[in-house]
Amino acid sequence: EPRWFVRRQGLGKRLLARSFLEMHARGYKHSIISTDLTNHRGQIFYTNFGYTPAPHLQIGAAFEPTA
Repeated sequence: EPRWFVRRQGLGKRLLARSFLEMHARGYKHSIISTDLTNHRGQIFYTNFGYTPAPHLQIGAAFEPTA
């Protein structure tokens, strides 16, 4: 793997947490994230943050936050 390739070091969690803070500060109440249907790790990652699959959106695998 290239030296710049970073995985499983918490960077994605920190970036997503920071994104949540920014969205909240700007008044956002909902967000949608999409990932490729074959990106199972990504789907699990977003599910762990409270997103749920939203197959009706037809954008690869779209995820919506749970209420």
